[in-house]
Amino acid sequence: MPQKLTVKTSFHFFIWWSIIVLALSACKSLTETPLTPPSPTQIKTPTLTIQPSQTPSIPVAMFIPPSDDYLNVSDPIRSTLSSLVSQEGWSFVEADSISIEQLSEDIRVVVFFEPSPEIIDLASSNPGIEFVGIGAAGLEKIANLSVIGPDGFRIDRQAFLAGYLSAILTDDWRIGEMVAVPPDLQPIIDNSFRNGVTFYCGLCQITYPPYNRYPIHTTLESETFEQDWLRNVEVLLSKSVETVFLFSPEINLPSLSLLIDEGMILLGTNPPPESIHSNWVATIRLAPEQVLFDRWEQIISNEGGWTQAIPIVLEDVNQSLFSEGKQRFIAKLLLDIESGYIDPAVTPPAPVGN
Repeated sequence: MPQKLTVKTSFHFFIWWSIIVLALSACKSLTETPLTPPSPTQIKTPTLTIQPSQTPSIPVAMFIPPSDDYLNVSDPIRSTLSSLVSQEGWSFVEADSISIEQLSEDIRVVVFFEPSPEIIDLASSNPGIEFVGIGAAGLEKIANLSVIGPDGFRIDRQAFLAGYLSAILTDDWRIGEMVAVPPDLQPIIDNSFRNGVTFYCGLCQITYPPYNRYPIHTTLESETFEQDWLRNVEVLLSKSVETVFLFSPEINLPSLSLLIDEGMILLGTNPPPESIHSNWVATIRLAPEQVLFDRWEQIISNEGGWTQAIPIVLEDVNQSLFSEGKQRFIAKLLLDIESGYIDPAVTPPAPVGN
């Protein structure tokens, strides 16, 4: 009996001892075997897919000038629009006409003079573009279509004011004019200018010879042909004219110098050369660019659908020939003309849109 207990005890002791040895071996293996980090080639670096950022498009303002700029109104519009567009960081482009193919998604503003037949359809189908017509009339009212000068270019008012101012400044009403516009507009300017003179002086009776019927009207068939200018100048000199109104997009300086040498004073619809400023009374100009400037925030905010008349402005004023008192008087008259309180009594030129 005691012998059997010994064998059983020895066997159990052997089992436990084996377990302890194996456990110690495992602990030793764990403590002595270093951990080898994986090589860089074994590590997969996650790749980031970067989507290319889209460059935001630059808004565009398009300008379509008139085909015949006898009023010299496109340059001030072009200059003003270009400046406004530059301040916004936009792009400025100029085109001869407009069509659906030209209206890219970048275009935000279109300023035009002579509306194409499809202008209404273009505006209706592109509500995100603001259309601004200059001197256009008869256009259907649309939320994104505005018009500066819905009754056209009122050259009748411009000439009437020039006639009135000429009469104020001239002794014995010895007044003349030189006109270079299309033939159908010449009678409008002549009659409006004449009505402006007589609105101030009535019968305008001459008190000493030569007894001509003033104002003297002359026509420049070609504003760039010097012989034509000289012919007009000779007529005015022969009629003893003292003040000359010049309605022409161009100025022939050699010819006008002959008038200045005789002591004549001048006024006109376009700025004069620097050399004749001393004899230049004032420039009476149609200024649609002023409305474009004043309404610009509305235009770029798509707050369209408005109309506004083209203002008449007096610039290049010679204080020595045109006193402040007379300037205030003319300013009041201009307000009455633009409001329609004073009518030149001449059928105005047909607006561009008709």
